This record gives sequence, C-alpha cells and structure tokens, in this order.
Amino acid sequence: MLLKTARKVVVLVIGGTVVLLGVVMIVTPGPGILGILGGLGILATEFVFARTLLNRMKRKMREFIPGNPPESRSAEAGSPAQPTEPPRSPTPSVRREVSEIERSPASGDGPKAA
Repeated sequence: MLLKTARKVVVLVIGGTVVLLGVVMIVTPGPGILGILGGLGILATEFVFARTLLNRMKRKMREFIPGNPPESRSAEAGSPAQPTEPPRSPTPSVRREVSEIERSPASGDGPKAA
C-alpha cells in the first residue's frame, strides 16, 4: 500500500513538472504542446483524469492534421462509428468461375511478347 502511494506521488510530481514546463514553453521558445502531452502521458499511467484529458487532446490534435476527418461521438465511447460486417464468402457462381479457372490448362493463349 505504501509503495502504491509513493509511486502515485512520484508520478504526480514528475508528470506535473513536465506539464508545467510545457505550459511555460508555450510562451517561451520550445515545444510546449509536446511537453504538455508528455506530462499528461506520465500522469495518465496512474490517474484517470489525465488519461481522459490526454485522449481529448489527442483527438483535437488529429483534427489539425489535413486529411483526417474528425471522429464521431460514438468513437469516443469506444464503439466503432460504422458497424463492421463479417467478410462475405463468394457466391456459388463466383466459386464456380474460380474453380474453372484453376482447372483450365495453362495453354499460353495470353498476350504474346513482340
């Protein structure tokens, strides 16, 4: 029990320090956002509030990347936005055509090289 508490205190101090350095680096030269995300990553190893905040910030950062559509609310809850269908097996006619192709002899009727 004492070890868990000590670990939480150490994570809180280190993660909090990195977050504060990130906030300072926003107004001074330096990678402020990366510092904040790194500090939240450290805090997220022990604290749920930091994990939630980190996931929100990751989603917001993805919106700024061109070509990435914003995620829907259903993806936030952990369920997929679109239900996935199981792969469909080929229809009998397609299976028949495939088996006919597999059985046909390789006769070199294809395009000839010039």
